[in-house]
Amino acid sequence: MRNRALLSLLAALWLSALAAVPASADEGWVITSFHSDIHIAADSTLAISEDIRVDFGAMQKHGIFRTIPIRYRYDDTHDRYYELTV
Repeated sequence: MRNRALLSLLAALWLSALAAVPASADEGWVITSFHSDIHIAADSTLAISEDIRVDFGAMQKHGIFRTIPIRYRYDDTHDRYYELTV
């Protein structure tokens, strides 16, 4: 139960961090749509699926780079690491 609460909190913080960083039109491209489905399993694992749509305008791009943190500060002397598969 405690793990589920922790993972729910991490998911909420993760989503709020995404909302806090606006797409920048200064670079010539803009994120036009973002959708995320989050499933929390009974064993406290997360399955997250994202659909990110980007308008690159006249710029020829191959896609976006997505950074997902796997290390979170726990306290002053410990960090928590989470396994990530893509």
